[in-house]
Amino acid sequence: MRLARNFMVQTEIQYIFIYRAVFDAVTELYATETAAAAQREADNVNSLPASKMATLKRAEAAQRAAKQQEELERQQIEEARLAFEREQQAQLAAKKAEEDLAHRAVTEHSAGAAKAIIKTSISERIKFLDQAEARWLEAYKASLDEWNDRNQVWCQLPTSLPPKPVPDASASPAIQAHSSSLGH
Repeated sequence: MRLARNFMVQTEIQYIFIYRAVFDAVTELYATETAAAAQREADNVNSLPASKMATLKRAEAAQRAAKQQEELERQQIEEARLAFEREQQAQLAAKKAEEDLAHRAVTEHSAGAAKAIIKTSISERIKFLDQAEARWLEAYKASLDEWNDRNQVWCQLPTSLPPKPVPDASASPAIQAHSSSLGH
C-alpha cells in the first residue's frame, strides 16, 4: 500500500484501524487453519485421542487470544480517540486565546490590553507581529466591502430613446417656433 499511496495513513486512528483489520484477517485465517487441522485429525482414524484434545485446546486458546487482542485494540482505539479529541480541544482553546489577544490588541488601547500582550511569550509576540499585515489586509478588505455595499449606486440606463413629442396644434406659435428651433 505504501508504494502506491504515499501518506495514505495520516492519523493514529487510521493506523490502529489498518493494524486491527490486518490482525483480524490473520487471526481468522489462523483460527480457520487450526480448526481445519483439528477436523482433519478428528477424521483421521489412526490419530491418538491425546493429539485431538491438544489440537482442540490450541484452537480454543487461539480464539481466546484473538478475543483478548480485539478487546485490547478496542481500548487502544478509544484511548486514541479521546486523546485526539483532547488535542483538538486544546488547539481550539489556543486558537481562541490567540484570536482574543489579537482582537484585544487591535481594539483596546488600554493598560489591560498592554499587560495581556506583555504576558505572552516572545515567540508568540513575534508570531503576532508577523500576522499583523495579514490582519490589516483582512480588515482593510472588509472595510472596502462594507463601504462599497453602503455607497453602491444602482442606475439603469434606458434601453431605447423616448419617442419624439408631437407638437400640439393648439399650442401657441411661440412654443411651436421654440420646438422647431430645438429640432423637435
